[in-house]
Amino acid sequence: MAPYIVSTKRRRFFLIGLSCLLGLGNIPGLQEIMPPATAQVEYWNNEPRKRSQNLSSSALNHLKNINAGKKRSRSGKGGDLVEAVRLLEKAIQTDPQDPLPHYLLGIALAMQEKYDKTLPLLQKANKLDPREEEILLATGLAQHLAGNYEKAISIWEKLLSRTSRKAPILVCIGHARLRHGELEEAVESFDRAHEQEPGLQAAHEGMARVYFLAGDLEKARVAAEHAQSIESYPPVELILAEIAFLQGDRSTAESHLKAWKKGLSRGKPNKSMTQIGFSRQHDFRWDPFIVDDFDSAEAMRARNAIRQAPDKASRYSGKSSLRAVEARVDQALSNKPSDYFLKHQKGLIALAGGKKEEALKSLRESISLCPGNQVDLLNLVLASGNLGGGAWLKRYRSVYPNARLASTFDNLAAAPATDSTKEPPAPQKEIPVEKQAESSPSPFD
Repeated sequence: MAPYIVSTKRRRFFLIGLSCLLGLGNIPGLQEIMPPATAQVEYWNNEPRKRSQNLSSSALNHLKNINAGKKRSRSGKGGDLVEAVRLLEKAIQTDPQDPLPHYLLGIALAMQEKYDKTLPLLQKANKLDPREEEILLATGLAQHLAGNYEKAISIWEKLLSRTSRKAPILVCIGHARLRHGELEEAVESFDRAHEQEPGLQAAHEGMARVYFLAGDLEKARVAAEHAQSIESYPPVELILAEIAFLQGDRSTAESHLKAWKKGLSRGKPNKSMTQIGFSRQHDFRWDPFIVDDFDSAEAMRARNAIRQAPDKASRYSGKSSLRAVEARVDQALSNKPSDYFLKHQKGLIALAGGKKEEALKSLRESISLCPGNQVDLLNLVLASGNLGGGAWLKRYRSVYPNARLASTFDNLAAAPATDSTKEPPAPQKEIPVEKQAESSPSPFD
């Protein structure tokens, strides 16, 4: 990009100066090296490129302000993100051939969840500068956020063969495989990232997410605690809190929820994007892999209360905060109706609100779309209560016979074995994460 252009230009000016100094202006062939001055001005287009770069630099400062815990600059009603978009649109108008504002605007619109507008900008940036790895990384990210997980994996695997630092790209591939329901392959990607960079927090966090969805609560807890020991990150506290609730350790769960709230008091989750391959210059302190995480401390507490007293109505039901979350989940599902993870999220929120029939439907659909999703068997026990929850617990215990669970699970499941909810067919293949754990021990064992 710009560094190459500047260095080439300086080399040509050096040759011109050298020829004047030595009196070599009439040497044959020198005119091919040094095009006429007017042509240089037209080719390099200095002034528009300079203005474009200055506008991009200002926009970059706004993007960095958003989640970095800094006070917002005076940038109008919309704040830093809106101002960054305005500046980058102006930069593109100033110099349409500058790849940087196209790239940054693509990221800014992704942060606004306008993924349909993100991809064309990143594709244009890639066309203007096909050698820039970070543009390719962001293009894969845009595909991931739009729900095109296979395309994201394809782009990132292409980048993996070109880049020298492979661990962050493996983390990105792991998240895409997780969201595509390929839990075994996700484990392999995060494990490879760990082998490349043992201290990469994002690899351990990703592993915790896979193990949790696969229902292996103990491995998920160990991975999450290890991730937190490297670098504290509030969303991981939510994973640890949910594990503690499911295992019946309410005091530990509350401790994690307090840590989560304390972390959020500093602003939005401020994960360094350098962990997923972005440069320090383009670290906007934004985690694209948690935009579909709709759970909260309030919802977790509501589910735990339901487990302890299944006949009581949820205090969470009817709250405006719940309705807002439900609307966000439904909006996400309207764009990605076959996304098992969103079905999982919808089931969790419905369960927290006491909407057990809706929770049963969404959780069953999630398992049907991703048979490796075993944690939802436990959530189905909660949703079924004493009306057949034993069937779901039996399936979970067939995979994890020694798992430590809250005693109330057995109490809920101790009722009639008949399940009127029409249990979905058993998964066709065994839990992928368990299979992987047996053949290639995890670094978290």
